[in-house]
Amino acid sequence: FCTYFEYRMKNLNSLCVMCGKRTFDPTDKKASKPTICDDYECFSNAMDSKFRNDPLPPSIFSIEIADFLLLLVYAAIHSHRHALILDPYPKLINPYNTSTTLLDQNGNKENNLEILKTIINDIMTMGSITQYEAAKISLRSMIELKHPWGFSFFHWLMGTNRYHFSLIPENYRIKTVDTQYQYFIKHEDIDKHVNFKKLRTEKGSIFAFHGSPQENWHSILRSGLQIGKGGYLINGAAYGAGIYVSPSFEFSSSYTRCHGWNFHRDSYTNYNQSNTEKSPLEKRNWGCIALCEIINSPDVYKKHSKDIWTIQDPNLICTRFIFFFSSGITHNSLHVDSESEASSIRELIHTLNNIAC
Repeated sequence: FCTYFEYRMKNLNSLCVMCGKRTFDPTDKKASKPTICDDYECFSNAMDSKFRNDPLPPSIFSIEIADFLLLLVYAAIHSHRHALILDPYPKLINPYNTSTTLLDQNGNKENNLEILKTIINDIMTMGSITQYEAAKISLRSMIELKHPWGFSFFHWLMGTNRYHFSLIPENYRIKTVDTQYQYFIKHEDIDKHVNFKKLRTEKGSIFAFHGSPQENWHSILRSGLQIGKGGYLINGAAYGAGIYVSPSFEFSSSYTRCHGWNFHRDSYTNYNQSNTEKSPLEKRNWGCIALCEIINSPDVYKKHSKDIWTIQDPNLICTRFIFFFSSGITHNSLHVDSESEASSIRELIHTLNNIAC
């Protein structure tokens, strides 16, 4: 038993934690956290299991990030740019015959889009998956009551999330960022993590924010920040190709195109106040800001002004934190280009790395 237990622990990222079946090619190093196989029973049981109550669970178990991921993919599906940014594209497995698919990128895109809109719209009427209680009804049953293909969609959404991605407990949140929805990304994929860590040891690192509209975040949190070209560019590229970041939270927030601002949590009186009363999946005025770590080398980034930097190599920038604002982004004068601020962030990353699964 001890030998088997040791084997399972060493292979958490390649064996299904529910049944032990291998989940992917062991030579593939992209998976960076425990995984679940394609079996519907395993996935459903995991979603109803005690794992979801852990402080920083692997996100494939974590109901707590389900609402967040649904909001991201909802924005991508409903965007007029869906053909470019709905990446990865949904692949819905037939639950009654897992060797067949209900929908994938090879089908008619226009028909697929209408089906996807219907599915996601129906799921959103649940108000919140985070608040679902396993003891009353299984999550699968609840979602399938909304749409027959709903759980297939949810299975794809959660099962393809390969980032080591967790909601930060309250006592570890960055206090100067006014949102309870702060997410920590331990690493994106193993190869990038190893190379980045090696370069960081040699050259050090700096930090900067990245802002982007709602519709882009589904792809960003699946594929990492990339250099946009052609139709992918919606904010322009005044300083040429590159990933645009800023040490200023305020400056980066202007790229989110989030309508409505919260000046003070307790005093603002505009329509955001009524928006806060909505359930999580009803939010539409949300915005996201990423806090990224960048290899500190002159050949990695260019400073075009005090607030505008560009990164030329996606492998030399890693998203560490995501700040989600459910009712408009709060004004914030935070800058992260001082060494004292950078040191605090590094210390927090070290702490979260030690407690994250």
